[in-house]
Amino acid sequence: MKISIAQLNPRLGDFTYNKAKIREAIKLALRDQSQILIIPFGSISGFPQGNLMASEDFRLAIQNSLEELALDTKGTTLSVFVEGQDILTNGTVSKEGFTQETPGQTHLPLPSIFNQNNYDIFVNLGPKIFEKNKPEAHEMELKLLASEKKSWVFDINLAGATDEILFTGLSSITNPEGKIITRLRYGQEDFITVDLESTDTYPIHEIPAGEEILRQTIVQGIKDYFLKNNFPKILVSVSGGIDSALVLVLAVEAVGAENVHAVYLPSKFSSNISLDGAQDICDNLHVPLKIISIESLHKSYTQELEFLKDGNSIWEENIQARIRGNIVMSIANADGSLVLATGNKTEAAVGYCTLYGDTCGGLAPISDLLKTEVRALCRYINTISDKELIPEITITRPPSAELSEDQIDENTLPNYEFLDQVLFLHCEEGLDYHQICERLDRQKDVLQIFTLLYRSSYKRKQSAIGLKISKRYFGLDWHIPISVGLWFKQ
Repeated sequence: MKISIAQLNPRLGDFTYNKAKIREAIKLALRDQSQILIIPFGSISGFPQGNLMASEDFRLAIQNSLEELALDTKGTTLSVFVEGQDILTNGTVSKEGFTQETPGQTHLPLPSIFNQNNYDIFVNLGPKIFEKNKPEAHEMELKLLASEKKSWVFDINLAGATDEILFTGLSSITNPEGKIITRLRYGQEDFITVDLESTDTYPIHEIPAGEEILRQTIVQGIKDYFLKNNFPKILVSVSGGIDSALVLVLAVEAVGAENVHAVYLPSKFSSNISLDGAQDICDNLHVPLKIISIESLHKSYTQELEFLKDGNSIWEENIQARIRGNIVMSIANADGSLVLATGNKTEAAVGYCTLYGDTCGGLAPISDLLKTEVRALCRYINTISDKELIPEITITRPPSAELSEDQIDENTLPNYEFLDQVLFLHCEEGLDYHQICERLDRQKDVLQIFTLLYRSSYKRKQSAIGLKISKRYFGLDWHIPISVGLWFKQ
């Protein structure tokens, strides 16, 4: 028996585009003389649908699309399994052929079993959302299921990204002995036909690991957000620092240097190292750079706001970031560019960012990477590139927003290695304040980090969406109200 699987990257609500992709898969399955084609859940409508499923028109569009696609199977022996439990066969749409039995595996969403020619096959059509270190663990579950049930397991997944959510791809077929006989590409569209009665071997694409899987995932997230929202260009405000350098590299890989432009916005506090870093990264990537000094605008603001001089001077620092934000968004208004915010997870966690300043943008692609992960990814990118794309001085220089004279982040924060350790233990591993204090024996620093984390929630709620990379991404996974007391101090 021949079965084809199609790993697709649909566009939410773009039924015309999605139907064309499915028709291509049907043609390939017919070419290969398959009896069954399995397509991931969400391929017709896109995924996740959210509240769109409450719309009668949206549901009707799904049903109409199913009926149109069913016509492609008329007069053939091909059955297409799509959208959970719909079957397209000989020109009709039905649910006949699925049993109501489920394997009871809560880690396998939307499981179904069907029997075909005495083959017992588990089919998992549920989309798998990317998290660090999760693809390997998911495959172990599939192997265990196949071995326990002595059944074939078809794990069919979407590829690509929708907003913050990234899909792993890596669709696979596991035989009753618990051995994977084929695995499709990571994060990319793919297609394969297998003959369950054959001894043929099939491609088993590797699962990227470490910094490589982070690089590929973020690049795909930027690319899909850019394409699916029809932006003509990407704009990055480069500072000469490590975060904006990394974002620029990933943006160029995602959409090409010809679709990216950059701006550098120095103030009187900007160093020559920053100017050189901004120019070097743009030159290395062949990205045009426009330099606009904000000194005169900053001076005008401070003169007009002279009455604030007796208050907290932090406004004089933050107004620079907000001037930059205004300029960047004005450029984007003029040419329709997608602005990529360049902040990382560590800065977002402790509030080392300026609302309506460096948080401006439509997408914050590295906002779920800790500072130490940013450094590691930059070094990795340099090792796999033909030349040093990101200047070494950009990676090693002490982080600074350069909003005042001789400002360095770690003058007012614990060092980033310790800071990231605390954030990882709390945000991703779920350890509480007292547990972290006992483990690290630096209660004063842990208290500072926890206080900043919970007092900065209002900033994170108003920042650009990011890309979910970790187990507990601040956007989708952080379900804590802004208005919460510092209970850990009590």
